[in-house]
Amino acid sequence: SITRPSQRRLLSILLLHGGSTISRDRLIDHMWGHRPPRSARNSLHVHINALRKLVPRDVIRTSIQGYRVDLEGHSFDVSEFDRLALVVHGETDPLEQMPLTRRALKLWRGDPYQELAEDTFALPEVIRLNEKRFELLELQMHALLALGHHDEAIPQLRELVARHPFRERLHEDLMLARSEERRVGKEGRSRWSPYH
Repeated sequence: SITRPSQRRLLSILLLHGGSTISRDRLIDHMWGHRPPRSARNSLHVHINALRKLVPRDVIRTSIQGYRVDLEGHSFDVSEFDRLALVVHGETDPLEQMPLTRRALKLWRGDPYQELAEDTFALPEVIRLNEKRFELLELQMHALLALGHHDEAIPQLRELVARHPFRERLHEDLMLARSEERRVGKEGRSRWSPYH
C-alpha cells in the first residue's frame, strides 16, 4: 500500500487528470506550489520511480510531454466509481440499479482526494465527484421506494435530509416514503381488524 504522503499526493495528482498527460513543470507546481525544492525535477523523478514500485506495472507512463496514469485495464477507486455511475444512469430497472449503486457507493471512503484538500486546482474534480455521489444516493433512494422498501429508505432519507437540507429531491422522496408507510400501515390495520 502507498503510505508516504508525498507518494499519495503524487498519485492523486496523476489520477486527478484522468489519464491525460501532465507536464513536468505543472506536476512540480502541483506537488510543491510556490516553494519547490532546488532540485525539483530530480526530486520528481525520484518520487515517480518510488511510486512505480508500488503500483501495477506500466500504470505510470512517461513521454516527452510528461507523465500520465494509464487507466485502461487497471482498477482505481475513482475510475471504477465513474464507470459504475455511468452504468447506473443507463439502467432503468430499479432491481438492476440497486446492486450497482451499492457497489459504487462502497468505493466511497471519506472525501475524495484528501491529499489535495487544500489545493484549489483539485476543487472542480472534488465537486464533480461529490455531486455524482449525491446523484447515486438519490437514485438508490428512488430504487428502494420503487421496490417497496420504505422501511429501509426512511431512516437513510432522514439522515440525508438532515445533512443536506437544500436537496429538494431528498425531501420529496422522504415525504413519499412516509406517505407510503402510512398507507401500508392503514391497510395492514384494516386487514387485521378484529371488527371485520
